[in-house]
Amino acid sequence: MRTRIITSAAVVGLALTALSSPAHAATTTGTATATTVAATGSTSSAQDSGGWMPITETDREYPAGTVCSFGLRDDVVSQAEEYRVARTYPDGTPLETDYRGPLVVRYTNESTGASVERDLSGTAQLYTTQDHSSLWVSQDHFGLTVQTGDPYHAAGLFVLTGPSVFIVPADHDVTVLTQTQVENICDTLG
Repeated sequence: MRTRIITSAAVVGLALTALSSPAHAATTTGTATATTVAATGSTSSAQDSGGWMPITETDREYPAGTVCSFGLRDDVVSQAEEYRVARTYPDGTPLETDYRGPLVVRYTNESTGASVERDLSGTAQLYTTQDHSSLWVSQDHFGLTVQTGDPYHAAGLFVLTGPSVFIVPADHDVTVLTQTQVENICDTLG
């Protein structure tokens, strides 16, 4: 799944700004920010597809000093991610959102031009509380972006591989509860 980034929209523990997918989007800003999943303008309905809707990830740029000491670019190489709302609160707002599908991202150090590609494909669930806190559970791959200023986690763009669980409270500060294998892309490209 894509790097999940939390932005106030979905506080998905991690830069999920409009409804970004889990694997690529988990970002935090000084305080955690989650990427929101931005559904594409597909003509098929959620009912026709079992409730699954496509996600379109976008390329991102992080200025020097916000995530890495250098400017970092994140380009989507290939994607076919989907999401569906699996459970809702009585008022219809999402309680559990499931994510699945392939996603490959290229990360580039904008100072040196060095780059690496990472497979963020997999499955994940996002549980959102009524106070807008988020709990992410990933079974495969997840991109977690933590920006400078988060008092509970070092800044960096982390590729989590294997089962991982993290929380993004309403105040957006990320807490990683479980992670199996982690790579800090800032260290890899630094």
